Amino acid sequence: MNEASWRGHDLLRAYAARDRAAIIEHLAHLEDDQLEFAKGVSANFYDDALSMLRDTGLP
Repeated sequence: MNEASWRGHDLLRAYAARDRAAIIEHLAHLEDDQLEFAKGVSANFYDDALSMLRDTGLP
C-alpha cells in the first residue's frame, strides 16, 4: 500500500470508532490530492456499509 492508502485506512478506522477529534486531526494534515482520495474512500466505505446493512435485512 502507498502512503495515501494507509492514510485513508487510518481515516476509516477513526470514522468507524466515531472519534471526531481523530478525524479532524487527520484531515487537517492532508494535502489537496490526499483529501480527494480520502473523500472517495470514505464515500465508497459508506456505500458499502449501507449495502451490507440492506443485504442483511438490518434497517
